[in-house]
Formats: sequence, structure tokens, C-alpha cells
Amino acid sequence: MKNETTTLLETFNGYKNVTDKPETVEVDMATYISVPGHGSFTEQIFYSRISALFEVANALQELFASSEKSYEGAILECLYWYDEKKHGFIGISEIWSKVSLDELNYRLLIRVPEFITVTDVEKVKKDLNTEYKEIVAKVELFEMQEGKYVQALHEGPFENEEYSLNLIEKYVETQGLVKNGYHHEIYLVNFTKEKNKNKYRTILREQVKSK
Repeated sequence: MKNETTTLLETFNGYKNVTDKPETVEVDMATYISVPGHGSFTEQIFYSRISALFEVANALQELFASSEKSYEGAILECLYWYDEKKHGFIGISEIWSKVSLDELNYRLLIRVPEFITVTDVEKVKKDLNTEYKEIVAKVELFEMQEGKYVQALHEGPFENEEYSLNLIEKYVETQGLVKNGYHHEIYLVNFTKEKNKNKYRTILREQVKSK
């Protein structure tokens, strides 16, 4: 009898039925594999880190493919932030315009089931035949308590994100909230493979708290 495969996108809160209208969501503790970075997302190393992370994600899926824990659905995500002690407060709509992208910090993420352990991650890293050995060595299991977010779906090129970020920023203000953490993007379409930018679908999230 074939084991039933879990599709991750269908099981986690905050990924389904997101529209272009901002909404407030509460997100529980989440488990990821992750690799950190610094600098512009236009640099080749950014894309190399993405490739390395997907290789580890795919290897983890293969590790459990024949078991009752079989799952699928590697979705790339990323946290972005600047050193606000150095650059001052950066508003939601200013994330890509106020500070040079050379100063950008980021953490690439792929969500994994909660049963994945550090041992599992280290095993697949050790066995992986890859051209990205130095990057793979830095991939780690990462947990994050997401808490309260405002999110909205952005459809189309990343260059047009400012429109969606302005909508989120206005919603945050009207709800008596304030930015309280990272800018978080969830890439429902893998932009490293899809060449038509008009097909991009990206969930934009801003961690918030009450004023």
C-alpha cells in the first residue's frame, strides 16, 4: 500500500487563500532549513544560496519519500532586514529604497515538517553531491515564532512591490499597529525558474505589534 504524501502548502496556516487585500494573521512556531546572507539580492551568491538550499530540501524529501512521513512542496521564503541601529527606522514601504542593498541582511528559508531534526539535516548535507559545498555546510535547521503579521499577496514583478507595500503600510496604520520585525517574502512561484515576471505570486508579510 502506497503511503500518502503530505503537501506542505496545504497544512500550514497563512499560505492559502491570501489575496491582495492586507489582513492580520497569527502564525505559530515554524520550522525551516535556512542559510543566512548579506548584500544585494542581485548578486550571484544570493542565487547560489537558493540553489544550495533547494538541494538540501529535495534531499530531505527523498530521505522520507518511502516512509509514512512522506511530504512534498518546497516553497522558498526569505527574511530581509537592515541594521536599524546604523540606518535608523525603515518604514514598510521603504525596504527597497531607503538604504543601499549592499547593506541588506537576509535569511533564505524553506519550510519543513516539524519532525525534521538536526540529525536529518546533517545527514543529507553529508551525503549530498553538490557544487555548493561551502554553502551547504552553512545550511541549518531554524525555528521561528512568527506571531502577529500583516500580509498580502503581490502578483507580478518584484519591481512593482512598492504598491503592495504601501497598501500594507496604510492598513497597519489604520489598525493601530506598528512594524515589529523582519520583512518576510514567500515565493509561491519559483522566480529562479519562471522567466515571466507577470506570473510571480509573492506573499508579503510584515511582523507587527500594537502601538
